[in-house]
Parts: sequence; structure tokens; C-alpha cells
Amino acid sequence: MEHKMKWLLFGGAVLLVLGLFVPGSRMMPTIKNQSAINQIKEAAVSQAESVKQKKADLKNANLKHIYLAGGCFWGVEEYFSRVDGVVDAVSGYANGTSETTKYELISQTKHAETVHVTYDANKISLREVLLHYFRIIDPLSKNKQGNDRGVQYRTGVYYKDQADVETINKVFDEQKEKFKEPFAVEKQPLNHS
Repeated sequence: MEHKMKWLLFGGAVLLVLGLFVPGSRMMPTIKNQSAINQIKEAAVSQAESVKQKKADLKNANLKHIYLAGGCFWGVEEYFSRVDGVVDAVSGYANGTSETTKYELISQTKHAETVHVTYDANKISLREVLLHYFRIIDPLSKNKQGNDRGVQYRTGVYYKDQADVETINKVFDEQKEKFKEPFAVEKQPLNHS
């Protein structure tokens, strides 16, 4: 019985080896498979070059920061991650009643779901960032955006750099002219991020 088992294992190994090297077998790489492999390699090289280029761009970047509350932060983060000139968009919380919070405490701490947008001022201005922001929010809607309701979903522009206030005020004034109703977008220094 052991002798039969050895021959059976040996035969299976031979068939496996033949399957790998016999032309036309399903296991042997075909030209089509090789083409796909080459495409994957090219994509990997292209991605690596893209990462190198981004790192090189960051060396010369003029990085600036603004904090934008626009309802649920996942959509705002995704939108800004696709805007040319935006280096990073990270979801978090800002301008509540305590230094820190977490999702479970948001109704108590009154923080706004906020996206920290880092942008390269050599590629996109604060004005352009804010115009993108106003394209994706309803500035008249208080404590809600879309189906999301609650104080954490309020809209707001929060800044750390006092030099940004002039641009923020200009964009706010331009946007307010478009509407006859009161504006619901907060404009404040960043607190408790």
C-alpha cells in the first residue's frame, strides 16, 4: 500500500511539472497572461514615478492649511482629495466645547465634523479652495447638509493663520450676494481640533 502511495505522489508531481512547462497548458503563462504581467509592471513603475514626483513637488511646496466643516466629513474629505493642488485632506473634529472628542461624544462636545485641508499655495489659492468648498455645501442650511442633521454637521470655515481672514471675508461676501437668506456658515479661528 505504501508503495502505491509513493507512485501516486510521484505521478502527481510529474503531471504538475509537465503542466507548468508544456506549451498550451492552462498553467503555462500565455502571451495574454504575459501581457497582463507587463501591464502590471508598467503600472507599478508609473505609480512609483508618480510618488517620486509628488515628493519632489512637496520640497518646493508652499503648504497652507484651512479647516472646512461641510456636513459629513467623509464626502468633503473625498472631494478635496481630488482637487489639484490639495496635498492632503484629513477628517477630524473642530470648534467644540472641549479640547478633544470622539464620535460617541460629539452630541455632548458640540464639535463640527471638519476636514483639515493642506494645500500648496503655489498651485491653488485659498480663494480657489473656498470656491470649491462653496460648490459642495448649502450655505443656508443650519446644522444639516443633505440627509445629515445635527450640530456636528454644521458648515464652517476655521482658520489658524490670521492672514487668511481677508481672503475668507472676500469670498464670504461674494457668496452672500448670491442669496437673500441668512448665511449659516461659521467663520471662526480654529479651536479644539
